Amino acid sequence: MEDGDRHTLGLLLELRALAKEAADISDHLASRFHDLLRSVSNPNAPDVAKELPFQVRQFVGQSDELLRTLSLNGNIEIARAAFDIARKIYPNDRLVLLWGSWVVEDSRP
Repeated sequence: MEDGDRHTLGLLLELRALAKEAADISDHLASRFHDLLRSVSNPNAPDVAKELPFQVRQFVGQSDELLRTLSLNGNIEIARAAFDIARKIYPNDRLVLLWGSWVVEDSRP
């Protein structure tokens, strides 16, 4: 009986260590992901915007105050898909799909 308890305890400790390792990796990846999102939203990234003419922008509520750029794309189909998904994720916010300075679609009614 003692051997079985030690084996079970060893498995539980191994499982705990693995869960901690997975959480640490997940936190690290989430941090990198958010850093990259912030860098894309950074207004000091004009060179990227020149190469990728399609943008999906999110505004605060239904206002004209820009919150962030959600997506930069070089392809209209991918830009439209990003816009459609953003509308599902942020149904109460104004979203605008831009091609350069042209408004392709605006979610404001």
